[in-house]
Amino acid sequence: MMSTLTGLFQAFCQEMMRRLKSEVGRSSTGGYMAKYLPQTWVFETEKEVFTLFIYNETNVTFSGTESRDPDVWIYTTEVTLSNALQSNAKPKWQWHVMFNTKKGEAAYTYMRGKFGLWA
Repeated sequence: MMSTLTGLFQAFCQEMMRRLKSEVGRSSTGGYMAKYLPQTWVFETEKEVFTLFIYNETNVTFSGTESRDPDVWIYTTEVTLSNALQSNAKPKWQWHVMFNTKKGEAAYTYMRGKFGLWA
């Protein structure tokens, strides 16, 4: 049985590719974005672990498993992650973010600000 988060991650990956294609297509920011890819982010809740793989603007996927060497590790509740994946509005929830790489920190900060993700 597919979890609710699995469906939300599928939709999120499609939206992320749409936004990345638009961003990379702009000459002023495309090079800036490209230097931080690929990215691997782990999202861990009390029930599940998902890994988001952002290879390039046309290849964003996820897995229901944990990555060994993610750029970013996000710990949160299932409810919080579900809300975050469904909305780009400023969250009223908290999560703990650990950056394992400088490029992960830069990409998270950039994507958060540029795309309005979890601002």
